[in-house]
Amino acid sequence: MTFTELAERVLMLAESGVHNLNFVTPEHWWPHIRELCGYLRHRGVEIPFLWNSSGFYRSELLLEQCKCIDIFLPDFKYADGSLAKRCMGRNDYPELALAGLRLMVEKKGFLRPFDASGEIAASQGVMLRHLVLPGEIDNSINVLKILAEEFGEGLPLSLMRQFTPVPECERRQFLNRKVYDEEYAEVCSMAAKLRFRKVFLQGVSDGSFLPDFKQPEQPFPGNQY
Repeated sequence: MTFTELAERVLMLAESGVHNLNFVTPEHWWPHIRELCGYLRHRGVEIPFLWNSSGFYRSELLLEQCKCIDIFLPDFKYADGSLAKRCMGRNDYPELALAGLRLMVEKKGFLRPFDASGEIAASQGVMLRHLVLPGEIDNSINVLKILAEEFGEGLPLSLMRQFTPVPECERRQFLNRKVYDEEYAEVCSMAAKLRFRKVFLQGVSDGSFLPDFKQPEQPFPGNQY
């Protein structure tokens, strides 16, 4: 669609009562998003813009993004460079992710307000996500230790356990199962031991947000809207 078509459609969404505009894995669309955010603010849209990212980014671009993005929801996937290399082909992920997170926190602070009840929507700041991987508990524990040392117990965290293997995992015989309850419990226990105070935990995933592209009209059964 043209920029005008995109802008008008997003403007309608923004005016529909949503709590924020959530840009998911958006790095490669940054020039378009930058223009869109400027247009929306000019039209009087005041809801937060949320940057929902993988944690793999260039800090110089983050400086630009901090000028118009209100909430950052980055991943910190790997403390182990060799695991990052095996999963995504790059062993420099830990350094890049940590540098980016430092910059986000410096510019935006921690997520606020932090309301665990879900009744008050956040308006600004950073919350960090980490996905626990099957058989890679040491990686998760080391992620938490790095975060505690760098940012302290006040960093808001989301500890996720919804990893679901796809056929390629079975072919490679790597990450080819779900996370065991005891593995996730061990990571949660470490978060408590490190005294993190603002932590969202996750129950067992039912797979309702895994896409079924044989159903093109509604590939995500968990999305009923």
